[in-house]
Amino acid sequence: MKRSGLLVGILFVLFLELLALATIRYLYLDRREAFLGYGYNEMVRSYQSVLETYELFSRAIFNETINKPAVINLMQQASRADRQQQDRLRQQLHAMMQPSYQGLLQNHLNQIHFHLPDLTSFLRMHRPAVYGDNLAGVRPALVAANKRQAYVSGFEVGRHEGGFRFIFPLFKADAFVGTVETSISFDSFTTQLRRRFPGEYMLLIKSDLTTRRLFGNVQSRMVPSPFSSSFLQAPITDDTHQDHLSSFEIHKVAAALRPAFEQAEAAKRPIALAAGLESSTVSVYLLPLANIEGTPEAFLVQLNRDDKLQSLKEGYSIAAWSASLVALLGGGLMVSLYQRARAMSRLNRLFHQALDALPYPFHIIDARTYQVRVANRQAARGLEHPEGMTCHALSHGCAHPCDSSEHPCPVRIVLETGAAAVVEHSHYTENGEQRIVEVHGYPMQDEQGEITQCIEYAVDVTERRQLEQQLQRLAETDPLTGTANRRRFYDVLTVEISRSLRHGRQLSVLMLDLDNFKEINDTNGHDTGDRILSRLVALLGDVLRTSDLLGRSGGDEFLILAPETDAVEARMLAEKLLVAVREGLRDPLAGQVSVSIGAATLLNGDGPDDLVKRADQALYRAKQYGRNRFEVDGRSL
Repeated sequence: MKRSGLLVGILFVLFLELLALATIRYLYLDRREAFLGYGYNEMVRSYQSVLETYELFSRAIFNETINKPAVINLMQQASRADRQQQDRLRQQLHAMMQPSYQGLLQNHLNQIHFHLPDLTSFLRMHRPAVYGDNLAGVRPALVAANKRQAYVSGFEVGRHEGGFRFIFPLFKADAFVGTVETSISFDSFTTQLRRRFPGEYMLLIKSDLTTRRLFGNVQSRMVPSPFSSSFLQAPITDDTHQDHLSSFEIHKVAAALRPAFEQAEAAKRPIALAAGLESSTVSVYLLPLANIEGTPEAFLVQLNRDDKLQSLKEGYSIAAWSASLVALLGGGLMVSLYQRARAMSRLNRLFHQALDALPYPFHIIDARTYQVRVANRQAARGLEHPEGMTCHALSHGCAHPCDSSEHPCPVRIVLETGAAAVVEHSHYTENGEQRIVEVHGYPMQDEQGEITQCIEYAVDVTERRQLEQQLQRLAETDPLTGTANRRRFYDVLTVEISRSLRHGRQLSVLMLDLDNFKEINDTNGHDTGDRILSRLVALLGDVLRTSDLLGRSGGDEFLILAPETDAVEARMLAEKLLVAVREGLRDPLAGQVSVSIGAATLLNGDGPDDLVKRADQALYRAKQYGRNRFEVDGRSL
């Protein structure tokens, strides 16, 4: 009996020990997976943010620099020219684009590539000596853009490397004359990505793509990836940036994770893994980079020496050893329960430490009472015990839940829709500075499926919104005069014509041109011409109404959109503008400068081009009749 009792006791202790170890192991893996999932989502969000920023920048560059008559004419001529003529046109296009291209290199948009309609490479600004190769068999995205004659974007492995492509069609009137591609290389892209989500970045390209698409000299530099035999990559070098992983460490991590990577890659699921080194833990996130057809062509690999994962690992190792020691020494049920309670306490403390390490406010909120159940240090705002306060009192100092258009309540939206919600709040700092905050809300359900709590966190997106507004201004504003550019003017004109015809209102357009402006530039220099243009815009602005729109059509030519203005009022406006210019436009070098004006009023059946054309014809007559005067289109009278 004694021996059997001892045996039962030993087996019971071993059972308790194994149970404790399994529980701790499960909690550790579950918490690690949650942490890795969060890190993967953050990396993906950073990746998407950088990609969206470069896409907006590419569109602005295309509209402001590439999609111009001079470039379009050269591409139209090249599409019909023989090889000798194409060489001459290529040199002209390269000289025309070179100043703008040098500026783009400073923003890491390091590739501009023009293609003819037959998919032949016409000019690579990044490698002007390489041209004439047909890309139909190696560039599916280019084939798609050519076939659709529409904008296409996405990741693709090209002739020199893998990159993020933004392909725009080129048209002369309605005739398709080719395409142009702006792209950012993987190295330049990850340089920007590292600023938002630090770590080591590598590009894994499928082996069969490298042989079909890359030039031979590029293929020779690729080596098998240590993560998978199905991929190639650039050789791993020992960089010098902070927390860099050595080549030896990367190969060690890759060897440990290779089976898991190949299984996840075959299953086509997101890959977020962790591997241990001698004294640290490395998080590894692999993001599939799909082409325009949705097929992954490569993987973006991010590795980071993660102190939080290492702390998590060490914490659970300590918990495991503690549970084993208690089980071996005590063997009693109460001792085992006590040790489990201590382990859970450590887990709770580690949970709060992880929340406090987040760089933004994080809450768990009771969905019915709006009381805060959990808040990290960023959300607590210096309060020692914020739990129990309502979320609106803690975040805004308000007695009632947010319900204004500036502060929509994400908790209320989650309750109403049963789904995640993202809203924007506008706040002002003590210095009066406006900050825009993106608030995310996610539902938490109980066992019956009822939403009882809501996870909420807030991210300051002020800088991102400012960048978006800046890019919008760049796309719509003339950089010299600050007036609307031609595209912006035509967009507003189209809307105003539709409104005027729908409501039976008058609308006029005036076209204004500086007299002898070319001679002024040739005699006094472009600085004088720019100064005169800026002064002219200021004079016109003093005369125009706030409802009028002034735009620069090109060179010294300006367009004025005057809503609610008939032919008689357009004549009066032209007279006022002439007087303002005669009295105020005198330059120290060029002397008195005059303008000629043509005006036209909207007629039934007019489109934007028709109305502007009649104003242009009136301006031409004003020039013919001696300049320094205005003419009104005869059909408008």
